Amino acid sequence: MSKSASEILALPKDKQQEWLEKEDWFEKEDFEQSLHDAEITALAVPDLDEDLEDHIQNYEDYGSAWMLKTREFISPARADELEEKGDFTEGEKNQLRECLIFDALDDSRVIQARSLKRQVGNVVLLVTYYGSSHPMDNSVLDANFLGVFENENQIETALSEFGFVIDNFLQSHLLALD
Repeated sequence: MSKSASEILALPKDKQQEWLEKEDWFEKEDFEQSLHDAEITALAVPDLDEDLEDHIQNYEDYGSAWMLKTREFISPARADELEEKGDFTEGEKNQLRECLIFDALDDSRVIQARSLKRQVGNVVLLVTYYGSSHPMDNSVLDANFLGVFENENQIETALSEFGFVIDNFLQSHLLALD
């Protein structure tokens, strides 16, 4: 007996995975490749708030003012002031967070969720896996089952267990580079 979308969504994660593994499309050879090709539906940076606090407290060691100046968030004169005193404004802290996110995107610290769309009745479900890999690379390392969801907001909520969710951050900045 096949399950409805609402029944699948109501299942605990382990039972969702059991359902998934019984589906014909899961058994196909190209399932793993389809996961690698799947859309990235959410990104999270682990320990971002701790890294930010460390960059603020130890600003001289990290060159935090230089990071802000390089991205043209602050003037050279303001960078000199920060290097001297380290009195970051709330706006500068947010800009430093953005710098740290950009830095995280350049390595494998980012946790990404990739989703496969599956039609169940009249509902499209997002079968979602997460793993750590470079988000510009089209692969997922050590893909782990995250769950079955109705929308990206639910995926972001689930991914928030692993770090600071980058809400449309990558998308908006990639469009700005075009």
